[in-house]
Amino acid sequence: MSSLIYPTSLDIICMLYSSAMG
Repeated sequence: MSSLIYPTSLDIICMLYSSAMG
């Protein structure tokens, strides 16, 4: 389960970063 949180967190960070840069 912990392993599943890693990719999910990365996805959220990537989306947030893109939105902030957008």
